[in-house]
Amino acid sequence: MLFQRWGEMVKVSVVLLLLLVALIGEGSAKASHFTGPGRFCGYSAIIDLNEDESIETMSGGIHAGGFLWKGKFGVLEVLNIGWASKPPGVKKTNLTSTGQTIFLENWDDGKFQIAIWNRRNGSAYFRSPDEFSDEQMGAIDRVYLFDETESEPKGCKYRTVFSWN
Repeated sequence: MLFQRWGEMVKVSVVLLLLLVALIGEGSAKASHFTGPGRFCGYSAIIDLNEDESIETMSGGIHAGGFLWKGKFGVLEVLNIGWASKPPGVKKTNLTSTGQTIFLENWDDGKFQIAIWNRRNGSAYFRSPDEFSDEQMGAIDRVYLFDETESEPKGCKYRTVFSWN
């Protein structure tokens, strides 16, 4: 009888310990904040941050992640995907200064959105509650897209990294 209760207490203790570890881990998983200057390498977006710009990571997974990009141009919400297909929508005839395909602005889920695509597996979606300004378009024009078929990007001061831990 004593060993049976002891076994039950050990099981309950292990369950409580695992729950506590999970709660502590959940609370400590805070967003990262990166301040320029420096190269930020996301899941696909590579941005050379100016001194007045910052990145705040929001979410991440195996192939994609989201972040806020802040600067003189305002704030852009960015979803970048390192293993993506061509974004939906109408492509512009011109490419960005970094050679990415850019898509016309559209309205999606209550926000304005513009996508860029490297014509392979990398894409990024930029979202704003207001129509995109010339300054925001200039910022988007600077973004290079990396994808998971390429070698690791070089010169990254800041990066988002997937981890199973």
